[in-house]
Amino acid sequence: MEQLGIENLTTIEREIKHGLIQNQACIKAHKGFASNEIAFLSELFVEELLNVIYFYKGWQFQNLNFEKPNQPAIDLADRKNRICFQVTITNSPIGINQKIKETLQSFFEREMNRDFDQLYVFIASGIESSQKIKIDTQLIAKGKQVIIPEKLFSPKNILDFSSLYNEVFDGCYVKDLERIKNVLFKIPNRPQKDVSSFNPRHSYIERRITNIHGQEIDLLEKLDQEKRVSLLGVGGLGKTTELNFWANKLSSNPDIFCFKVRLIDYSSTLESLLDSRCRNWQNVPENCKTYFLLDGFDEVDSNKMIEAANEIKNFACKYPDFRILVSCRKNFNPFEIVDSESSEKNKDQFFTCFLDEINEHEIESFISKECTDPEYFKYEIERSNFLDIFKNPYYLGNAIDIFNSRKIIPKDKADFFQQLIDLRVDFQKSKTPLAFRSFDDFELKESLKNLALIMQYAGTYKISNTDFNQVIRKPGTRDIIERVFFSKEENEWRFEHNNFQEFLAAQKISEMEWNEIKKIILLNNGKLKPKWMNAFSFLISLIENNNELVSYFIENDIESLIKVEPKRLDGETRNQIFIKIFNRHKIEESVIWKNPYNEIDLFNFGELETNSNLIDFFLIELKNEDATPETISNIVHILSHLSQSNIYKSNIKPIYMAFK
Repeated sequence: MEQLGIENLTTIEREIKHGLIQNQACIKAHKGFASNEIAFLSELFVEELLNVIYFYKGWQFQNLNFEKPNQPAIDLADRKNRICFQVTITNSPIGINQKIKETLQSFFEREMNRDFDQLYVFIASGIESSQKIKIDTQLIAKGKQVIIPEKLFSPKNILDFSSLYNEVFDGCYVKDLERIKNVLFKIPNRPQKDVSSFNPRHSYIERRITNIHGQEIDLLEKLDQEKRVSLLGVGGLGKTTELNFWANKLSSNPDIFCFKVRLIDYSSTLESLLDSRCRNWQNVPENCKTYFLLDGFDEVDSNKMIEAANEIKNFACKYPDFRILVSCRKNFNPFEIVDSESSEKNKDQFFTCFLDEINEHEIESFISKECTDPEYFKYEIERSNFLDIFKNPYYLGNAIDIFNSRKIIPKDKADFFQQLIDLRVDFQKSKTPLAFRSFDDFELKESLKNLALIMQYAGTYKISNTDFNQVIRKPGTRDIIERVFFSKEENEWRFEHNNFQEFLAAQKISEMEWNEIKKIILLNNGKLKPKWMNAFSFLISLIENNNELVSYFIENDIESLIKVEPKRLDGETRNQIFIKIFNRHKIEESVIWKNPYNEIDLFNFGELETNSNLIDFFLIELKNEDATPETISNIVHILSHLSQSNIYKSNIKPIYMAFK
């Protein structure tokens, strides 16, 4: 680029000239060590810049590489005005001459002259010496001699950023100079276009996403349509894995910038978190879509949840064109449950959808593929009634690991984690026997429980390196925990899965008296702390005589019992809890899906597939003349999950249709 003087220029002229020089220098500086990345970004840069500069002419270029990767001959095209561009970062005279020759050859071989009247070659890293550029006036294409029309391509069609300066300040037309300046400022500060990695420990099972009515939806289609979506699921169901899957899929698309952020790292403001994890997120090219995947709202520090929820809503209002997906546990959802069929939604409202458990067919298929003795494994889990837990892929994959290595099938969730801990320790022992020669297994397990309880009590799923060293004093114990149970992000540690921490914390407090347990897990109002929901489920399983614990929650916080494994409660107690919850909805005239649990949770808790007492209770309720539409709807939705629901349709349909 010629270094034209900037004396006597207006402020806007000076800024635009500086921007053109800076962008060209940036591309030139990076092309030697990141050629593929800078070549791709250069196409985006030039496309956006040409569109704003030539807006007054009605030119609108599109990146053809979005339609087909490595598009031959040309990169940018305005089909309506029959103009196209080849963008290259090659800037040596020999390289430019070769690129021009290859571009023209490919252009005529594919008969693109039928679609375009003008072809330009844009040298994004700048022309070093225009005198050394040679253009052939003819070539051989498809065995025939072709004369290259001067109108189609000539020396004036070879451009770099200096050429654009002259176009910007051509006095014949009025341009939006402020917009041009803003684009030039953004270009050297673009976010990095990376493809998010996705390497799950076990084979990935693609999941079913449903709306509040249980109907399957296409998540990306819904995200494009609604712009703001909250993905809810029970703790430990694999929401992070699912977001990693979508981040990988979205970021692989060349016209999408996808930023995934763990909300566990939220400390001061949302935008400061984005700035630290997604540098230059504000400067995505205008022609590209921006997606934010905000993972794990339930992992935000307990004291900052309301603040974080409000910031996310305000962010959605401030940037209405961004696609924002927030994952969260059901019992933490800070966003009102919204259906797309609602008449109107505010800008800060999020469409609600749910991550479903994997179904029995998918479970059987995965077992057949991964298990060393699939038939025996399937027989044992059916006999032990452990199949429901395997609807969570984390449990399924690791339970197969346990079986393949130890020929043991866990009998419940608590036993699963105990077996998994033993498996991980045994594996590490075989891998590094010297490190375990004088190691005390009991001390390791006690250290793990203490560490988990401290983190759980603090309401966080991460711990700084400094705090970790203070809690676990022995270097050898720290080393084992780091290698076997922890993962590190930035300068902070966390258990490989939140359920790991929750199980170990529950295991520790299960050794305490009930009066001590209450001080740890309850709020001042006597309700369970939200972040203790999963740990509470483990606690019920771990305490052999849990009558006092269960009785307290029946009277004071019955909803928390819905997430407990049904077989940990006797049938009479389970039915009592189920009916009490149902009757409360009946009195309030409320529908079940507006709560932290839904009808599927109640169906599973009551084990309705084999619970004739509760089914008979429902049939009696249906015949009640005072039954409200909400009560009828709740019964119908719960019974619809029966595998043989047709049996009850004759009883249900006349009553249900009367309310339609």
